[in-house]
Amino acid sequence: MTLGGTDCVMPYCITLRSRTDTRITGWYVGNHGGWSTDHKRRKLFDDKRDARPVCHKLRSLCPRNANFINIEIAQVDLFFDMVPPAP
Repeated sequence: MTLGGTDCVMPYCITLRSRTDTRITGWYVGNHGGWSTDHKRRKLFDDKRDARPVCHKLRSLCPRNANFINIEIAQVDLFFDMVPPAP
């Protein structure tokens, strides 16, 4: 992808979504197949192709949740990083 004449990398992450309401309940963090509820710890992949084998492995390790483990574009949520102003 090119933006303003420079190449941009779209980061991807592997998510685990809730069975009931499809919210993200966990992000793959890359340490021995670990998951975290903290989006700041998620492992980012520069290319979707790099995330595919990891996603496939996670799905095979957790077949019951395989349909809820996905590769997604990593959202940049400024809301999460905002600190409320002091009173």
